[in-house]
Amino acid sequence: MKTVEFDDRILAEVNADDVEFDREVKLGAALAFYLRHRLTLGQAAEMCGLSQYEFMRFLSSCGVPSLNYPAAELEGEVTG
Repeated sequence: MKTVEFDDRILAEVNADDVEFDREVKLGAALAFYLRHRLTLGQAAEMCGLSQYEFMRFLSSCGVPSLNYPAAELEGEVTG
């Protein structure tokens, strides 16, 4: 397990308890890695402790499509 430290002032600034802050940081990191194609949807969901369906709902709430394929890759899947 990897630990990332934040100054307590950050917790106070975002007005979140430790559990809420941890959850939001994991969601944000999973989203960032997913958008940069560094994690699959399943891996990103696992990173933040969600099912794939729950992560897809989170993506939707952020306005992010859950099918995040580059056009060339998607074309290869359809024609291949």
